[in-house]
Amino acid sequence: MVKSYGAPIHGFGMQGHLTTGQVGAASGLVSNMQAFTALGVEVAYTELDIATPSSSPNFAQQAIDYATVVSACKQVAGCVGITIWGFTDKYTWISNSAPLPWDKNLQKKAAYTSILNAWGSSSGGGSSVTTAPTTTTTLITTTKPATTTTTAAAPPGGCVAAHWGQCGGQGWTGCASCEAGTTCQKSNDYYSQCL
Repeated sequence: MVKSYGAPIHGFGMQGHLTTGQVGAASGLVSNMQAFTALGVEVAYTELDIATPSSSPNFAQQAIDYATVVSACKQVAGCVGITIWGFTDKYTWISNSAPLPWDKNLQKKAAYTSILNAWGSSSGGGSSVTTAPTTTTTLITTTKPATTTTTAAAPPGGCVAAHWGQCGGQGWTGCASCEAGTTCQKSNDYYSQCL
């Protein structure tokens, strides 16, 4: 309806405040996202967290659920990303819960590895949790002679903002040029965007 009046809508951000064990199958998430991409817009999970009670957490299921969401996004060409709504349970907005990839002591939980594995694999995942192998790193410090590094000059007009990036507005001090194929379009006095 909004698009029929000429309003430019390029994407749809979905809040994903989910509960461990109730995420459902990736196919249901895929169908939901495809309903929006069929309307000609991109989709993204803009607020993802998967709650599990801090008193009796189920971190294994939480990891499976995070992998399911990532897998679903990867299956939809128009799904452009996932933003996790925080990073540590120490500062979560959900009371008495442990919904994020790092625990209250800033240690990675199974969800962290599950998310990485789902992004890195060709098929995503969601039915099992794979943990990263343990590695040992040895740091060796050496001294090298001083070197000079030359960097390329910024393009004419300064830096270049990516597609969807901000490119202007009152008080804006960032990039004023847009990447090839996009133009800086004014939304209001305070915000212009590369579209």
